[in-house]
Amino acid sequence: MESKLKQALSSLKQAQSLLKPALRLGKAAVNSIGIPGVEGVVNVVVELGEMVLTMRGNKEDLVKLKKHLDTLDTIDCSSMGG
Repeated sequence: MESKLKQALSSLKQAQSLLKPALRLGKAAVNSIGIPGVEGVVNVVVELGEMVLTMRGNKEDLVKLKKHLDTLDTIDCSSMGG
């Protein structure tokens, strides 16, 4: 079960890494067409997509940071003197 979960997470990360370039390519394609209303909508979708990817990355980093802080919190410094 755990290996399937790891595979699913790996696939999700790969999809996320492909999403940003795909959004940017779509944005460039639409901007080259020159339809003002469509350009604005695509620009908003691209920006939102990039924000979501950034937030997910931050969330993963925060989980890692919490683990490190928990480890530091358990260190007993009383024997070091000072």
